[in-house]
Amino acid sequence: MDTQSSNEEPESQLSQRGARPKSRMALGLLIEAVQQYPYLYDLSHKVYKDAKKKQLAWQQIANLLKCSVKLFNEDVRKNRKLLSYLKDVTSFLAKQELSFRGHDETFDSFNSGNFREVFNLITKRDLEMQEHLKKIGNIFSGLSKTIQNDLINCISEHVRETINKEISEALFLAVQADDTTDIMEKSQCAISVRYVSKNGEIRERFLGFHDVSADRTADALYNLITGILTPFDYKNKLVGL
Repeated sequence: MDTQSSNEEPESQLSQRGARPKSRMALGLLIEAVQQYPYLYDLSHKVYKDAKKKQLAWQQIANLLKCSVKLFNEDVRKNRKLLSYLKDVTSFLAKQELSFRGHDETFDSFNSGNFREVFNLITKRDLEMQEHLKKIGNIFSGLSKTIQNDLINCISEHVRETINKEISEALFLAVQADDTTDIMEKSQCAISVRYVSKNGEIRERFLGFHDVSADRTADALYNLITGILTPFDYKNKLVGL
């Protein structure tokens, strides 16, 4: 997933302006608009006392702000749509257990990796998103390894929180622990739990791999498993191991 790419792009937030609350954004636009008409605030300006000219300026500013806020809201909608596409691609690849990165992710690459290829496939038939990506391409595209890893971490954290909540609400649970060896030949303990959800559905969830190569004694394994299950009140819920 973290394979280096020859054309790694810089990433930043969608934009400073897009991240502001609406009130701050509107205030900034107002200041910029008023600055275009110095006779509204400059007492020494030759037309400072021209009431009609000042009234016309305020009308133009009002129209400008309405238009700017509308454009801002439209950009927010498109940014959210872009984020939903990125989220869907991440979830799909993770669910299918497919790699994200490619060895050659240059623009003219025949195969730039699953993440980029699936994203391009989705946006290929969305003309609105293609235009939006061209507009913000120098600021954000969402295709770098940093953004991919951030999306994976955010989604995995949400999944863990959901699983933890389900286990906490379950009345009973059983634990499965097994030993496996990774590619570095280190012993790992794979832990899963099986429980009945509050809706009466039988669920089985994987809680992760844990390195036990340093100590595989019974006491060490007991401490590992009970440490993981302690937040779920296992002493009153555990019915099988």
